[in-house]
Amino acid sequence: MTIKRAVAMASLAVIAFAASAAAHHAFSAEFDQNKPVLLEGALTKADWMNPHAWIYLDVKGADGTVVNWAIEMGPPNALLRRGWKKSSMQYGAIIKVEGFAAKNGKEFANATNNAISFGLHGSKGFDNSGKFERGDQTAMIGLGILIALGILAFCRPRVIADEAHIKIRNVVGGYDLPWSVVRAVRFDRNSPWATLELTNDEQVSVHALQAADKDYAVDGVRALRALHSAAVDA
Repeated sequence: MTIKRAVAMASLAVIAFAASAAAHHAFSAEFDQNKPVLLEGALTKADWMNPHAWIYLDVKGADGTVVNWAIEMGPPNALLRRGWKKSSMQYGAIIKVEGFAAKNGKEFANATNNAISFGLHGSKGFDNSGKFERGDQTAMIGLGILIALGILAFCRPRVIADEAHIKIRNVVGGYDLPWSVVRAVRFDRNSPWATLELTNDEQVSVHALQAADKDYAVDGVRALRALHSAAVDA
């Protein structure tokens, strides 16, 4: 088939519980724990019914022959509690399943407690959220770093002052104050940053001048005190 389409890659994990002896049928009666299988194929059918949901995959063998496998999953209610429903399953999605083969040698298996991975291509796939492939994860991490740097640049603490007023931008919130409402510029011992003591007895933090900045913070506080003093004396 030569159809132009965008390819979207995603995967989703669904946990399918194997039936116990007290369940609707005994696992050991039908499946062989010594015959693990790893199946990968296109979803052709999904039966959402009690006591167990079933999915059917077209699996290509080593000789190129395509065989339809039936995979027993967990009860529908258990799947629903994990956010799954029948409409989540789209035919044609490429699915990987780990499980155990039937004792009778026929093409059906029981899904293990391991993840069932869904690799989705084009317009086919699931309507639930998924996980990205390695390349997509790297791209998303890079994008996240760029976004974070942009946010930090925009929200970076800053203080700008002149002979008339002082403008403060903290991590959260900002202030534009005339020197006339400032009683003192303080940098108390053990304080993480400088503060302005206002004439109404409130305090305003100056996150741009932090104790960790050492000499830079000291010079900044001295400069602010000089501007404040000049404004008060004027």
